[in-house]
Amino acid sequence: MKTLSPLARKNKRAVSLIISYVLLISIGIALSGLVYSWLRFYVSEDKTAECKEDTILTIRDYSCNETTLNITIKNKGKFSADGFVLRVHDRVNATQGLYTLYNDLVESKLAPNDDFSDSYDYTKIGDHVLTRLTLIEIQPFVINGEKIYCESVSSQVVDC
Repeated sequence: MKTLSPLARKNKRAVSLIISYVLLISIGIALSGLVYSWLRFYVSEDKTAECKEDTILTIRDYSCNETTLNITIKNKGKFSADGFVLRVHDRVNATQGLYTLYNDLVESKLAPNDDFSDSYDYTKIGDHVLTRLTLIEIQPFVINGEKIYCESVSSQVVDC
């Protein structure tokens, strides 16, 4: 019968120690893969719809009297706009429109180089009574299942 020397026992112990480390690492990698595949469904990468960068509406012409704003809007972009938001402000040196006059679709899409003209009564907006206008702001939007507002905003300082 063959007897193992103390050195041989140490070598067997070293091999079993390496096998235990390999098993621990394998189990850790397998568990991290399972956790990743389970969590990726909770953190989904929703692709948010965006307005195309070159959707640009500008204020071509405007006129106003004590109660009415007459405005002509031109699509200077490369893409059509389904509608626009028209905001106004009555404070001098305002940088953004505060009161929304119009937030709806136009009769047909505003194709590139198309004009849209309309009149709006600006004296009573909700609970606010405006006596003058100092800023007009236009922001286009497109409809892609939902209303998506474009980043391009055209504004015009006025004195009405």
